[in-house]
Amino acid sequence: MKIRKFNQKDLNEIVDICNHYALNDVCIFQIEPYSFEEIESKFQTILPVYPIYVAESSGKFVGFAYGSRWRD
Repeated sequence: MKIRKFNQKDLNEIVDICNHYALNDVCIFQIEPYSFEEIESKFQTILPVYPIYVAESSGKFVGFAYGSRWRD
């Protein structure tokens, strides 16, 4: 497995993962699908302050992680 820094081309895979859990699980509080623009905006806010990382296995996107504040 390879861990690397996020780049813009990862957004589609990230939106797909987020939407899978929004629609099929209770591990996040989102119940409606995210739009690409929502995730893009969120990451533009996070990236200047906190890291965003992507995991790849055999060259394939398998996950992501980011830092953020717990509460504003």
